[in-house]
Amino acid sequence: MRITYLKLVNFLHIYSGLNKTEVELNFRENRKVINIIIGKMGSCKSVILGHLQPFYGFGTLDSRSQDGIILDGENGEKIIEYEKGHDSYHISHKYNWKNGKHTVKSYISKNDIELNPNGNVSSFRSIVEMELGIEQSDLSMIRLGPNVTNLIDMSAAERKSYMASRLKDTEIYSVLYKKLNEEMRLLNARASILAGKITTLTKGSVEDMREEKAMLAESTQAIQSQINQILGDIGGIESQLKSIFKGRTDIEYRREIQLYSDEFSKLKNDIAVRRREIDEVQSNYHSISDVSESLGAIKNEYSRNIEELGRLEKLYKERGSELGRLQEKKLISKDAEQLKNMRETYEELLQSLDQIEDELHGFKCKYATPQMRALLSQINTVNELISDIGLYNHSTVMHILGSDSSILREANTKIDRINGKRSKLQRQLSNLKFADKYEPSETLFFPPFCPTKDCPYYQTHPVTLRDKTKGNDLDEMYGKIQVEIDQCDHEIDVLTEYPIIYSKIRSLRDIWPSITSQLSDIGALKTTSITKVFANIYNQKWYDHDKVVDTLNLCARRDKYYELTQKTQAMKAELTNAERDDETEIFEKIESIQTEIDNTASRIAELESKNESLQQSQKMMESVYIKLSKIEMMIQSVKDDENKLEMIRDKISEMKDNLDRAEGFNNALTDKRIRQKTLVMTLKEQQDRIDRLNVTLNDISYSQKEFMKVQEAQGYLKDIVEATSSNKGIPLVYVKLFLNQCKDTVNDLISDVFGDSIEILDFDINETDFKIPYAINGSPVKDISSASQGQRSIISLALSFALVRQSLSDYNIMLLDEMDGPLYKDDRDKFISILFKQIQAINAEQIFIVSHNNTFDGHNVNIIMTTDENVDRSHQITIMKV
Repeated sequence: MRITYLKLVNFLHIYSGLNKTEVELNFRENRKVINIIIGKMGSCKSVILGHLQPFYGFGTLDSRSQDGIILDGENGEKIIEYEKGHDSYHISHKYNWKNGKHTVKSYISKNDIELNPNGNVSSFRSIVEMELGIEQSDLSMIRLGPNVTNLIDMSAAERKSYMASRLKDTEIYSVLYKKLNEEMRLLNARASILAGKITTLTKGSVEDMREEKAMLAESTQAIQSQINQILGDIGGIESQLKSIFKGRTDIEYRREIQLYSDEFSKLKNDIAVRRREIDEVQSNYHSISDVSESLGAIKNEYSRNIEELGRLEKLYKERGSELGRLQEKKLISKDAEQLKNMRETYEELLQSLDQIEDELHGFKCKYATPQMRALLSQINTVNELISDIGLYNHSTVMHILGSDSSILREANTKIDRINGKRSKLQRQLSNLKFADKYEPSETLFFPPFCPTKDCPYYQTHPVTLRDKTKGNDLDEMYGKIQVEIDQCDHEIDVLTEYPIIYSKIRSLRDIWPSITSQLSDIGALKTTSITKVFANIYNQKWYDHDKVVDTLNLCARRDKYYELTQKTQAMKAELTNAERDDETEIFEKIESIQTEIDNTASRIAELESKNESLQQSQKMMESVYIKLSKIEMMIQSVKDDENKLEMIRDKISEMKDNLDRAEGFNNALTDKRIRQKTLVMTLKEQQDRIDRLNVTLNDISYSQKEFMKVQEAQGYLKDIVEATSSNKGIPLVYVKLFLNQCKDTVNDLISDVFGDSIEILDFDINETDFKIPYAINGSPVKDISSASQGQRSIISLALSFALVRQSLSDYNIMLLDEMDGPLYKDDRDKFISILFKQIQAINAEQIFIVSHNNTFDGHNVNIIMTTDENVDRSHQITIMKV
């Protein structure tokens, strides 16, 4: 394993020593094992050496201050790269300045794959231990020097802890010791607290507390009996009130009385308005049966007049024709040419008769042309009625068709019911809107007779309604209620149309039998049922229109045939009598026919005028019929509402009587509740005192038992803690065994320098001490800390290499800070021999050394200069500058 690259940005000591914000070392192409860092005093050699390790700081490695290693107000960065076998590692520590201090994020990537993407420092340490095989505490083994705290400089306790932390076999004991020691600390604290608590609780006499508790228990029993008696009385009063109010609250009951009163006033006014309307109509018109009879008489008279008009028009034409012939005859009675023309005309008439006779072959119809025209007019009237009725809701029309006049009363009843529902919905909407804007002037009053918040008074209060709707979409709630109100309005509109639809259907039924009879006679009727007509109003014709028109045309041809027949007969008579009729007789006939024609014309005009008047009367009577149909419904509705009004009056009177009775009950109930509340407060105070006494007595008993348990646990735990302690427990045995294994390695190393003059003796480790004894020229010395600086340097180096060989498996990059400084010149060659020997022993690929001496002159090393220095530039030396 070796370091290939180092970069430090905005480090305070480097900026102070070198006036640089960045330093960079690149070892990617330089593979020399020994790297010597040289430079003037204060040129940051030890700082650079200290950062040739994977962590963001020195930890407790360097005895010098590490506060503020990055320039204030600046972001810093440390980049270090490693090469381990075929793997490459890129480590980046980012020191971010924020809120007056630096925070650190640590990242590590392996072969360009980030292993710690969140930059957490703790997880970074775990990854480094797993990937590079080094913990931050291991730095005390790989870095040696006068500025570095190592095993020799530590106190006895520090040596024990340090060595225990180095041994994996003792980790479980260290963890257990910390956990058990924490439990022991908690037990000690618990025991102290319990002892203090018992002292505080037992200040009064326990027996006095028990006696007081018994007295209070007897008193609470008596009070509870009184409360139960009062509750029984309250229950009886509440039962009376429930019987009066039928489950409603006083406020709801009063509100219902007001609603009944409002309904009474409104209904009374409404009845008065409808009575005036009824009186007005009845004073102007007869009953509906009289109107119906008059309407039938008008229609019958109109039909008779139509038939009479047809006959008179035919007679008028006949007499007109005859008058014309007589006038012609008068002029041409002695004219032979005219007689010839008459004969030709007679022949033409005979031919026309033959042609029409062929057209009328097989035609039989008992109705005259005026009757057919009247039928067609009535068909148009029926079609208009069907079309008008068809504009209404289909299901409503079918429902009315299958019912009698009782459906009008049923519709009126439904209108009343829906109006009641609509009023309720409107009140609900108004209450919600009022509650949304309601701002009480003070806290909501909670009546003493409301035991819980389920009380109806509380539930119907505007504040409660507002709280219930809090968090809901009020617009959505308003919208839902408004939809229901609109639905009620729609249903009322539909039911209001019932009288109109019923009157039109009744008019249709009045003329339907006569029309269907005539249509059936001529074979043009497709259905006799009015219900079937409306069941398929858009998909089926109820009569054959073409058949009616064809029949009317044939009746007209038949009339033409009759007319031609009369003309032919008249022409024949004229031809027969042309020569024998004298002029006087012709004048008499002309005068007689003219008189008859004038009389017929006068009669026709009279009938047409009368029919026009009959049509106007028919329209007026139909309008009256519709009004009277509504009036009949209105009369029945008024009667029903008058009965309802009487019921409401009785109901209001009864409810007011009940309210007077309830007032007395409420007064008694209030007195009972006040007494109950006083007793409950007294009972609660005594029960609270009993509870406090129970808590105190139970607490004393529990605390005493708990204190005994804690004392017992302390005894058990004390022995286990001592067994796991690194000072005198099992970990200490592991440390002794490990160090005795290292002792031979240390002695072998230092013998190359000191020969047999200095020897490390068996480590002296007990409960209270940790000594590293040695012998100098056969004389034992208690601890290595008494050795000279040069001796300590060589022994520290040997001890560290021995620990590295025994402990670390992968990480073997040693950092030596001026280890050769204290050595005599003659001992430096021996130092080098130890160094090279140990480099080979631990298979190190890289060693970094800070030196002020020429110890390594002539050796194959890499020189790193923090300042410009004169060095021997032999072929074995490679020079790098910071």
